[in-house]
Amino acid sequence: MPSEPVLVRRVLETGQERLLSADDVSQVTLDALQPRLAEALEHDLVVTIEGGFWLRARVDHGRLHARVWHGNQPQRTFHIATAVSRTSHEGVPVLELSLAGTHATVGEPDVILEMSDLAERLAWCWLLRFAG
Repeated sequence: MPSEPVLVRRVLETGQERLLSADDVSQVTLDALQPRLAEALEHDLVVTIEGGFWLRARVDHGRLHARVWHGNQPQRTFHIATAVSRTSHEGVPVLELSLAGTHATVGEPDVILEMSDLAERLAWCWLLRFAG
């Protein structure tokens, strides 16, 4: 296992996995997300986060469950459901992404990529700042 913190990113619908390094997330990003994630977790609130996205999060049995979406019109809502566990059977944290129910119109696929990146940053924020 690598000496720096790593995270396995797994897309549930495809089984695709990728290894992520904590070095890929800046302290500035963690500092910006920490109070928003803390507010969502502490008060069970839907909070706004960077780029016009919304977040709802909770911790259950040591796993962060987060829903991220963009837009406020039902027909134009994007979301990613995530679950982050501190350890998997290999001893490495796993970020599980589900894109089920995500709708993007032509010309808007970048929103899904942005949400995926945001989910990764939220996972690192939780693992490095909250789950310690």
